[in-house]
Amino acid sequence: MTRLASRSYLCFLRARSVGTSLAVIAAVSAVSLLAGASLIDLRVGSGAGVPYATLAPAMSGSLIAASARSGLFRQEQLASRNLWGPRAALLLGMVLWAAAWAAIAQPTLPSSPGDVAAVRNVVGFTGLGLIASRIVGGRLAWIAPISMAIAALTLASSSGQSRGAALVWPLTADGNVTAALVALTLFAVGAGIVIAQGTRERETGAEE
Repeated sequence: MTRLASRSYLCFLRARSVGTSLAVIAAVSAVSLLAGASLIDLRVGSGAGVPYATLAPAMSGSLIAASARSGLFRQEQLASRNLWGPRAALLLGMVLWAAAWAAIAQPTLPSSPGDVAAVRNVVGFTGLGLIASRIVGGRLAWIAPISMAIAALTLASSSGQSRGAALVWPLTADGNVTAALVALTLFAVGAGIVIAQGTRERETGAEE
């Protein structure tokens, strides 16, 4: 029974390309770390900017959301076994992995949101991606975190952070309560839905 369970969990992980996603998350964070003091200009000629590492959590959230989709979703849908436990364990493990790398990659610069903000952003972008995976399917779930990151940068470039932390939450510093609430809400909603129901695959009309 133990050997059968181990094989089942291994198939569960392989169906989601978890190993590849973990490697890419580490690689993205490593590249961000190498970028160091390089900044994304928020306003041309103003000298204002944020480190490239600020975008790493958006990439990580996209990869985690994509990993929620199973290549064997039809078989899993027909299986009698409830998958909420493995889904929850996988999600928690990947978020912890991505959060650790995001915190490591944050440069010690005045313009950097900070290590805690990096972890917060991983949580928030992951939640956003998971919500998208139930709306547009796992294949396209990456669009939501990347679009949110681009939108936050666009708003910050046009008006700094005067639009409010709720709109530019990925760029706010460690102690911003509003940004933390936004991130936690996104994660709670997205994780709750996907753990319970899996992702939606619109092209087949099937759910995981």
